[in-house]
Amino acid sequence: MADQRKQVEAFKKVMAAWCQDPIKFRLLVSAVLFLVGYFLWCGPAADDLAAGRKKLERLSKRSKMADELKHFADQEELVRPRVSDTEDLGDWQDYVMSCVGDTGAKLRKLEPRKGMQRGKYRIVVMEVEADGSYEAVVKLIDRLEKGERIVRLDRLSIEKKVSSIGFRCVLMGLVRLRG
Repeated sequence: MADQRKQVEAFKKVMAAWCQDPIKFRLLVSAVLFLVGYFLWCGPAADDLAAGRKKLERLSKRSKMADELKHFADQEELVRPRVSDTEDLGDWQDYVMSCVGDTGAKLRKLEPRKGMQRGKYRIVVMEVEADGSYEAVVKLIDRLEKGERIVRLDRLSIEKKVSSIGFRCVLMGLVRLRG
């Protein structure tokens, strides 16, 4: 307790010395006014600043999501012409046969399998087997994957024969459902 009284007395002496000198007094008053003003002004502003940062973060996330949504919409516009509107197996078989005919490969087997439905799309499934030279098989795979329709070649296998290469896969074609 005595220690605190000594500190208070020492503080009073320092303040008395500062208050008697006009320059030091002005500096003291300016410092006190600056600190009071700073805390009065920055206290509410800090809350506003924190709220503004939260809002900026939230709006930045929304902006990023909007950019991604636009990107996906643009991608859909690029893909839409390649998505078939028909799930007619005869039409799909004609498409595969035209791809095989363009490459020089010989079709051995083209069998439809049970299709699937995923959301607003139907997947046409067919088993494809063909023979041909290495170049013809590569052209056939390229023609099927990069053709006019969106297809996926699943369970792809290639086997070497005496004078040719055998090609087997499950072709999955994408069809947009109406409605």
